[in-house]
Amino acid sequence: MILILLFSLLFSPALQATKPEIQLATKFHQDIIVSDYWISEKLDGVRAYWDGQQLISRQGNLFPAPTWFTADFPNTPLDGELWIARQEFETVSGIVRTKTGKEERWQRN
Repeated sequence: MILILLFSLLFSPALQATKPEIQLATKFHQDIIVSDYWISEKLDGVRAYWDGQQLISRQGNLFPAPTWFTADFPNTPLDGELWIARQEFETVSGIVRTKTGKEERWQRN
């Protein structure tokens, strides 16, 4: 019974969104016009897509960000990384994978 409940919570439609159509990194080639893009260094973060209302993973999973975290985000889509510091990928990954959205984990002391 507990296993079925856990499975249904993990794969609940409430925790899923439409998989965003975002470009993945590719090798540079001469016909790419770099000035057409806003680019930055790849950090030790988790890729996240803001659709104007919620944070979504590349696979379409919702990240349970607290309201205060996204309060000043624009109504327009953004694509980037959730990042804490170098060598902290596991920490960020753990925070966004926690489906409970515990606010204290989203804060950095």
